Amino acid sequence: MIALSRSSSDKAPRVAIVGGGLVGLWSAIELRRKGAGVDVYDAGHVAGRASWAGGGILCPLWPWDYSDRITTLSLRGAQLWRDELSDAGCEGQAGLLKSGMRVLDQHAPAEQWGHRSGMDVRAQADGSVLLPDVWQVRTPRAARSVADIAVSKGVHIYPDHAAQVELRGDHATLQISEGRLPEYDHVVVCAGAWAAAVLGDLADIIDVEPVRGQMIAFAAPPGEFHEITLGGGAYVIPRSDGLVLCGSTMEYVGFDSSTTEAGRVALQQLAVRIQPTLTNYPVVEHWAGLRPGSSTGEPRIGQLSDNLWINAGHHRNGVAMAPAAAAELAQAMSGVLTS
Repeated sequence: MIALSRSSSDKAPRVAIVGGGLVGLWSAIELRRKGAGVDVYDAGHVAGRASWAGGGILCPLWPWDYSDRITTLSLRGAQLWRDELSDAGCEGQAGLLKSGMRVLDQHAPAEQWGHRSGMDVRAQADGSVLLPDVWQVRTPRAARSVADIAVSKGVHIYPDHAAQVELRGDHATLQISEGRLPEYDHVVVCAGAWAAAVLGDLADIIDVEPVRGQMIAFAAPPGEFHEITLGGGAYVIPRSDGLVLCGSTMEYVGFDSSTTEAGRVALQQLAVRIQPTLTNYPVVEHWAGLRPGSSTGEPRIGQLSDNLWINAGHHRNGVAMAPAAAAELAQAMSGVLTS
């Protein structure tokens, strides 16, 4: 049996976060800023699921198709990413890069969205739309950077600890497969696609389900491609070392995170339509992750019961929204953390 230590003094409110992906890690950082002692539990490796698999674009895809709430969380999140990585001096480690984003189709409302959001949106002579101020981070490197920042602020992270919420009346307790837990004042579920499973009997009160997304990567020379490019329902993301990602599928297959040959072929065809010269370069990686899908695409952030909170359901924009969603959660909890 492992006796787990508390992450702060006995006087500080103690918070347990279930889920060590980017949403959980950012939530831990923001709750530490509010003075809470924070322990993060993850069933596997930290940031080893959707946070590892995501493309890392710090802006919604075809952003004018999303609600203003998703726009606000994503764009504020992008600024918080830049600020926090800069303060920690790990922009390079996290792959923070201002690459811009070019949209080849579905851009009729783009200029109106640009006026509402304050984003620079430029119509191009070829009929595309360029958003020059879009940034990206490189998952999973960015996730490791955020984990390092969280630990530096006093957060304790426990990988390979599967946690389950149990209610005693309206009061949530946390059970894990091994170890002896301290008592927590609050429990926050940030378990992504697994949020409903973690909540057990409370699963029906949230709208979250797994959605598989497959991606591939081409090996191209560094500098061959520069901008994130969207078209035909897919996107390509060039990395600074020449790797070019293409994603992603949207598959409702439960918790099956395997890849398929059909998925690889479809993504390769889509990538070549967006950037025809990719046909000259080999596909060197193929992977899949499970997004926390929801009917609206908007996350559920707030209180579920007496001491039980949630920050989940970010769907396709979890990387971009994570810092701002965490700040919103911390603000919602500020009253109970200081009372």
